[in-house]
Amino acid sequence: MMIGHVYVIYCKGEICYVGSTMNMKRRWTEYNSNHRNPNREHYNMEIHKYMREEGFDKFQPEIVESYEVEKRIDLNHYEGMWQRTFNKLGFDLKNTLVAGNGGCVKGTQAYVNQLVSNREKVTCELCGARVNRNSLRRHQRRSKCKK
Repeated sequence: MMIGHVYVIYCKGEICYVGSTMNMKRRWTEYNSNHRNPNREHYNMEIHKYMREEGFDKFQPEIVESYEVEKRIDLNHYEGMWQRTFNKLGFDLKNTLVAGNGGCVKGTQAYVNQLVSNREKVTCELCGARVNRNSLRRHQRRSKCKK
């Protein structure tokens, strides 16, 4: 088993990217190289464009949670959970792709965050009814929703 990390990148105090890595120091060095070298494969990713616009020195990585995994690819699951969590909280993420398959692992902070978010009551924009966030789409497909 190995220890992997899910991290966020801040710019001006706001979370703008969620990623995962086995080695944060190496990964941050890759960001520095990728954002300024047009010959690099990931030069045109949204996060690298944003780094060029704002200036690399305004960005700061921070590990959100660490996981014991068998393979590097197993981190994608956790990365995806954190991406969805921060999207639901309204952060404008510069992630080009959504990672993972959407499941949650009990005992992790991401699992707790998803439970809390799913139970949150929101107002349906179509009929004004108050429903749980995780059942809003189902509510809007039913005849109960007065469109």
